Amino acid sequence: MQTFLVGICYFGNIYMVPLYLQNVLGTSEIMSAALLLPLVLTQTFTTTLSGYVLKWTNRTKTSFCVGFVLWCAGQAGQVAFSRTTTVGVIVGVLLVQGLGIGATLQSSAALSYSHIRWLKDVLMRTFARSSRAHPGVGPLGGPCGRHRRSQVRPLSRLTPSPTLS
Repeated sequence: MQTFLVGICYFGNIYMVPLYLQNVLGTSEIMSAALLLPLVLTQTFTTTLSGYVLKWTNRTKTSFCVGFVLWCAGQAGQVAFSRTTTVGVIVGVLLVQGLGIGATLQSSAALSYSHIRWLKDVLMRTFARSSRAHPGVGPLGGPCGRHRRSQVRPLSRLTPSPTLS
């Protein structure tokens, strides 16, 4: 549920900020895209930095909480946007949001992954099974399948398990 709500907030923001800039402030499409760059670039930098911090400290809660506080502060600043909001204020608010989004997305992904490690194995098996049917991966399916089949023992050479008999 948390990921769904974060997605709504994030993608709503990516969609609505350019519309605000174009329709309320009267900027061009290029200028509204350029003004969105502080959010996206700061988020990219913070996601990378947050990943290294998580790796070095092995603590996700701090990054998670700080990220959400910064993101909420940025959203609160965005609520105050009006027809007279200057470009500097908009860029500042988007920078704060980018810091929060980057820290939040990286730490929430790490938290999700750490709690369901078994899912990795399930997903990898599912991908391996379905990838041979995908046209782009199809040419690789034959050689990979032959390699795997050569390593599997035939059924006739398997011995029954003593616990099952």
